Parts: sequence; structure tokens; C-alpha cells
Amino acid sequence: MDNIVPALISSAAMTTDDLIAMNKAVDIDRKKVSDVAAEFLASKGLA
Repeated sequence: MDNIVPALISSAAMTTDDLIAMNKAVDIDRKKVSDVAAEFLASKGLA
């Protein structure tokens, strides 16, 4: 899992807006981190 973050960032698969949306989903909407991550990966065709 440690290797996925640099890979996503360097490939531009993860944007600043993606990060903001995921932080909101976890911090404000109280979704589980694992659910938010799975949704993101699926939305990018990476899961």
C-alpha cells in the first residue's frame, strides 16, 4: 500500500480535488476510509 500513493500522484491519477473530496468524505461525511479509497480506485478504473 505504501507504493500506491507515489504511483497515483506521479501518474496524475489523483488530483488535488480528488484529495479534497476524499478528505471531506471521511472527515465530514464520516465515511470509512476503506470505503472512500475503494470508491476512488473504482472511479479511476484501478480496482
